[in-house]
Amino acid sequence: RKSKIELRFNVGDWVECNMRQGWEGGLVTKQWAEGFTYEVELANGTMASAPFDTDEFIRRPELRFRVGDRVECCMEEGWMPGTVRKHWSDLNGCPYEVVLDKYKTWEFCTAPCDTDGYIRALNE
Repeated sequence: RKSKIELRFNVGDWVECNMRQGWEGGLVTKQWAEGFTYEVELANGTMASAPFDTDEFIRRPELRFRVGDRVECCMEEGWMPGTVRKHWSDLNGCPYEVVLDKYKTWEFCTAPCDTDGYIRALNE
């Protein structure tokens, strides 16, 4: 039977989990997994579970880039420069929305994780 308790994070949201060695970032992969509120795939590839939906165990992380910062996003065409326009996209819950300087298909992109594999500082 599914719980009627509404959780703060959705599947696909970038979060931080309180691990023994400190806070680690990852993506929520499941809600209500085997008695835990969340299952999270950490950035290092391992899985973690959050027993409760509280900031003691799982939280929205501080982000590296501010709105207005110049960044590069990893796209199919390669690294594309742009400007951070928003945190925590209404579109899909990703940490960043970035307006690209030059684009073919997209006016902006979203970075699903706050890691250098998806978004990094632009050296202009």
